[in-house]
Amino acid sequence: MTTTTPWTPVGAEPSGPGALQALVERRLPKSLHDKFTFVLDASVAKAAQFDSYTVSCKDGHIKITSATTPGLSRGLLAYLRTLGGDIFWSGDTFTETLGANITDAELKGGAWAEIRYFLNIVAHSYTLAYYDWPKWEYLLDWAALHGITMPLAVGGQEQIWLEVYRDFGLADADILEYLPSAGFKAWMYMGNTHGSWTQRVTAEYVAAQWELQKKVVSRMVAFGMTPVLPGFSGFVPAALHDKIGGPDFLLASRWNDMPNEYSCNTALEPTWPSWNTVQTAFLRKQQALYGGWTSHHYSVDLYNELHPSSIEPEYLAANARATMDSLKAADERAVWVMQAWCFRDDVAHWPPSAVKGFLSGTTQEEHLILDLAAEHMPFWNRSENYHGKRWVWNTLHNYGQNNNLFGALEEYSAALASARRDGGNLVGIGLTPEGLNQNEIVYERALDAAWDDAPADLGAWLPGWVSRRYQLPSATVSPAHTAWKELAASAYRSNDARVQGVYRSIFDMVPAASGMLGKGTHFFATIIPYDTARVVLALDCLLAAAKETPALEAAPAFSYDLVDVARQVLLNAGVGLYKALIAAWEKGDKPGVAEHSARIVELLRDVDALLGTDKNHLLAPWIAGARSWAATDADADKLELDARNQILLWGTGAATPWCLDRYAAKHWHGVVGTAYARSWELFGEHLLTTTPDQYDYPAWCAKVEAYEKEWQAEKWGEREGETWGTVGKPVQVAVRLRAKWAEWL
Repeated sequence: MTTTTPWTPVGAEPSGPGALQALVERRLPKSLHDKFTFVLDASVAKAAQFDSYTVSCKDGHIKITSATTPGLSRGLLAYLRTLGGDIFWSGDTFTETLGANITDAELKGGAWAEIRYFLNIVAHSYTLAYYDWPKWEYLLDWAALHGITMPLAVGGQEQIWLEVYRDFGLADADILEYLPSAGFKAWMYMGNTHGSWTQRVTAEYVAAQWELQKKVVSRMVAFGMTPVLPGFSGFVPAALHDKIGGPDFLLASRWNDMPNEYSCNTALEPTWPSWNTVQTAFLRKQQALYGGWTSHHYSVDLYNELHPSSIEPEYLAANARATMDSLKAADERAVWVMQAWCFRDDVAHWPPSAVKGFLSGTTQEEHLILDLAAEHMPFWNRSENYHGKRWVWNTLHNYGQNNNLFGALEEYSAALASARRDGGNLVGIGLTPEGLNQNEIVYERALDAAWDDAPADLGAWLPGWVSRRYQLPSATVSPAHTAWKELAASAYRSNDARVQGVYRSIFDMVPAASGMLGKGTHFFATIIPYDTARVVLALDCLLAAAKETPALEAAPAFSYDLVDVARQVLLNAGVGLYKALIAAWEKGDKPGVAEHSARIVELLRDVDALLGTDKNHLLAPWIAGARSWAATDADADKLELDARNQILLWGTGAATPWCLDRYAAKHWHGVVGTAYARSWELFGEHLLTTTPDQYDYPAWCAKVEAYEKEWQAEKWGEREGETWGTVGKPVQVAVRLRAKWAEWL
């Protein structure tokens, strides 16, 4: 009789040195495949350091030693950087030339941060929703090389819930109706929404997502990481009450005007026995599906952008204690990993007494707190260092994966230094942007800080980063270096405290006759918080670098950055056109309204053409990724609707104006020149039919939302000129548009 060993992520693939050798063979040129030896050796560990490593290169062979796999990974990146190589979200610079640069070297390093955390729950929708294994594999290689130790791994949990609810007696049809679509699953995970207004969720889709999750977690484990798995946060289908009994389910508060059909989730109180019933069933099912394995770390958020039933300290402490006890009932080694966003996002609803009460319900060892936006909106210093709990300092920075250039690098370094000095039980650093694939310098700089005893000087750090990014010889001084000095002194040195995250271009928002300029907040801010002339100078320097070294255009990161900076310059310049449009309208100058409206539309279509020259700025891969998960053409169309809805209307549009409209706006080819350009074209037409004293903003919003629903129902490739790849050359298009729009820069 033969028996089948249950699958488990432990041992599913080579781990430790074997995992690093496999990474070398995946990412590095063949000439380097036999040059590395990776050794795990506990004697390398150092007091007051984590994941210490040594690198020794002699006679063309490199030995990397550490007590841990993350130490080996970071040691590998440290050495590759000495050869001029590096890896970014947008691509790597591990070219054949690396093998020619090997010289004898001795390196050592270690981290002050025990934990290096990665991923925001909502990034699983804004960025990762339609990722396949090759994209995940690249991202995990990037994470390993940067020394990540604790990634969030909550994907694929729909399979766990499907089986749990089946066990309780619910029918598949009812379960699948409750489960979320890929583009919006993060908000079901946190109890804000349920069900799908776009995609027909199928059991086959759920199973495929679980198979991907198994690969993702296996690779995380192989790299020596501790994945943070999902736990039960209290939200269940209403029909479950008939199966498990107990008190009548609660209704969670409405989230962002979403209709009852998709919000106001039914929920359990942590202190109810029925909570324990569901938590235990979920964690045991999850462990069984992982072949008996667990990381013992669970993501649970009870009140993400939702209000608790009471803010009495005793009530909150009891709920926190009961939540922790429910985790331990299934896993006695459980650690509760929690976002502190609920406190920071809704300070008025969480007075100090409520925060203290809630945190008093758990012990120091049981609870790990993520200060989600510590770079700009910290909460550790408003909560007495989370009352002694272990916590992680994170860089959020970005909302909805918006694309504008933005950062405050020196301010972020100072904020981290303050936390290290005064932050109590600070145990780590992390990245928690809502979306990836933007403003890469912010996140590269943040992760490097985990390995610095003191904040590295930006002026000293920047030249090496630029040289590796563009594959420039280390001794070369290029206009590209000057470009980044200008960007570091402008776009990445925000000088306005009112802008707390990536600001927005007015042209990716619903057009309006007033209220668009000068807005400050952590999202939907429209203040441009830097000297735009310096970004124009940065563009000119990048173009000069391309003229001086034509081969630069073939460097993927250079193409990415040139298009990104040129896009920003053009959209910033368009603010003047908008002001001229509104001034003409207010004066009753209809020819002026028509002229400036047409110019705005022309600008946006030009920006769209620019974006179409680089693979990182396209809508098409987002659509292709969504459609790739479908089993039928009909399902593919629904998944494309899901993908389009997220980046434009975001939800049902049940109210007008719709508060989530354009929240996840993207400056992508295929969006800027269609959805945004047409919206502004319609706006110009609307202004020609109304006057300032007759202007009806809700009526205008209803008109533009009707168009958005038309756009999101389209299929990519149906419009003339829509392709799945790039069109044109970045330098050529950027030069042309720089000259064309010079008077507005």
